Amino acid sequence: MEKVYLSRYLKKKEVSQNDLNKYKDKYRQIFKKHPATKVFQALRIEVNKEFEVLKEALSKVSNFLKTYGRLGVITFHSLEDKMVKNILKEDPSMKLIDIFLPSQDEIKNNIASRSAKLRVYEKRY
Repeated sequence: MEKVYLSRYLKKKEVSQNDLNKYKDKYRQIFKKHPATKVFQALRIEVNKEFEVLKEALSKVSNFLKTYGRLGVITFHSLEDKMVKNILKEDPSMKLIDIFLPSQDEIKNNIASRSAKLRVYEKRY
C-alpha cells in the first residue's frame, strides 16, 4: 500500500509542498515515527560510541559485584537489548533473574517507555 502511494507522487513531474505534507501525514499514520528518527539514533549511537562503552562496562561489571549481588540494566531498543543479553550470557557467573516490561498504564503516561526492558541479573559466584 505504501509503495503505491509513494509511486503516485514519484510519477509526477512536480511535487508540491501540499503533496509532501500529505505523504508525511500518511507515513506518520502508518509508522508512527518520523522517517529521520532511526538516522539520528544511529548517528547518536556512533558519535557517543554507545555500543563500545556498553560492551566494555558489561564485560567488567561482574568484577565489581559481590556474590549474589544484583545488576539491573535498562535497554531502550533491540540492538542494546541483544547486546546486553549476549554479553551477559557469555559470563557464567551472571544469571538472568527476571525481565520487566512497562505496563500499559506506564506506556500511556510515558510513550518513550514502550520499548524499554529492565533485565535483572545476579552474580552466582
